[in-house]
Amino acid sequence: MDRNDIFVFKASQIRSAHGLKAELKADIKEFADAFSSPEVLAALNVLVDFEEAGGDLILNCGIGTRLNLVCARCAEPLTKEYKTSFGEVYGAGTEIINIREAVRDSAALTEPMKVLCKDDCKGRCPVCGTNLNINKCDCVQGSVHSFEALKGWKQKK
Repeated sequence: MDRNDIFVFKASQIRSAHGLKAELKADIKEFADAFSSPEVLAALNVLVDFEEAGGDLILNCGIGTRLNLVCARCAEPLTKEYKTSFGEVYGAGTEIINIREAVRDSAALTEPMKVLCKDDCKGRCPVCGTNLNINKCDCVQGSVHSFEALKGWKQKK
C-alpha cells in the first residue's frame, strides 16, 4: 500500500473517527489514459463521504470532471464540466479501502460519445468546410456527392 496514495484509506481510521469527509484533488496525469485521448481530462475533483452503519462503511463518492472536447458538428474545441457519483459498501472485515479504480471508471464514463458546442450548432459546409456558426458560404448544398472521388476507381482483379 502506498502511504501517499490519496485514494487508499484505512478502514480502522475511518471507524475511529466515525466517518470521513474529504475533497481530493487528483493528478490528472494519473487518469488521462482512461479517456479517448490524454488531453481530454482537464480537471478531476473527488468528494469522499464515508459513514458508519452497523459495522459497515458506506461510501458516497461524487466526481466532477472538466473535459476538453471537440464539437461533433463543427469540430471547434470546447470545455465542459460533468458530474457523477457512485456508492460502495465495505463490510466489517475490510481493512484497506482503495477507490482508485472506481474513481477512474466513473470519471471515464463522464466523457460523452458525442458533444455539441451548442444545441443548434450548424456544423461545417460539406463542400468548402466553412464553420456555418461563424460564416455563411455560397456553396450549393448537394453539389458534391460523398462518393464522387470513387467515380473513376476500378477494383483490381
